[in-house]
Amino acid sequence: FRYNQLNLDWTGAFNKNESVLYRITVSGLDTKSFRNFVFTQKAFIAPVFTWVVNPTLSVRFYSEFLVQNSVNDQGIIAVGTRPANVPISTYLNDPRLIAPDRQGKVGISVDKTVGSHWVLRSYERSSVGISIYNSRVAQSLSTKDNRTITLNDSTSEQNFQTHYWINEAVGRLRTGPIGHTLLGGFELDREINPNYAKARPAALGAVTLDVYNPDYAALPARILGMNL
Repeated sequence: FRYNQLNLDWTGAFNKNESVLYRITVSGLDTKSFRNFVFTQKAFIAPVFTWVVNPTLSVRFYSEFLVQNSVNDQGIIAVGTRPANVPISTYLNDPRLIAPDRQGKVGISVDKTVGSHWVLRSYERSSVGISIYNSRVAQSLSTKDNRTITLNDSTSEQNFQTHYWINEAVGRLRTGPIGHTLLGGFELDREINPNYAKARPAALGAVTLDVYNPDYAALPARILGMNL
């Protein structure tokens, strides 16, 4: 319906002897849907720098960062066995709720050539991120009037943190006409993934919306309690 994307990529050297190199990738995305209020926006950047210390040793720093905002859309609810008789653009969630996603990754690698057959490589990569799923989506349709829907009012927060340290030795050998690649090494990993969920307490009553005349301004303020 509307799709705008821009990608830029720069690469080159900082100095004349090209011992310090860079590459920077940038991307932006802005989309809208034929569905009311539905959009996705992304911004991404990935800088990479390489230092060629000498012909047998190089060090690389790499990173990437993502910022994304969007809204959740579950489509049109069914009445009986058919979709509700509303325009296909009808949005039956809370359009004020944004679902943010943030991610960042950084790392460093060292490559060392030993002789003419072996490469020693050590690299570390760390990632952090948070993704929040805001949900006020249709859960059930009233059987009394076939037009009032109850919205599932909840949110979930997914966090992640990962750290990897990998060490490898790669060798290329030949026995007569046959070539061999040997790989050995070890890896240390640590992952942390705390997730949280909250929902509207039942004592506060249900959040409802009229399928055929949704009044988003009348939706109550969000009051959520932690799910244990």
